[in-house]
Amino acid sequence: LSLDNQIDATTGTIKVKARFNNQDDALFPNQFVNARMLVDTEQNAVVIPTAALQMGNEGHFVWVLNSENKVSKHLVTPGIQDSQKVVIRAGISAGDRVVTDGIDRL
Repeated sequence: LSLDNQIDATTGTIKVKARFNNQDDALFPNQFVNARMLVDTEQNAVVIPTAALQMGNEGHFVWVLNSENKVSKHLVTPGIQDSQKVVIRAGISAGDRVVTDGIDRL
């Protein structure tokens, strides 16, 4: 029903008022909860783990593993992201294998 316009700097929280069914009484008034809000849905988006997205002098990039298990650097344009995933708007294609671990050794 409403969303506060400020984030509490000490807790990193924001006040939200919502109304929904609570048939099993699992929630109670003024309870703190962790929630995720779906604000948009992108169709046919290329999504990778945030661990794969790197930043360098040239901008954002990922390391892509080819069929011969050799890596190459691909500049990418990131889109929306959360703590685990990021949408890639340009630079790689669906099905490309990106490196997520051991990047510091490449």
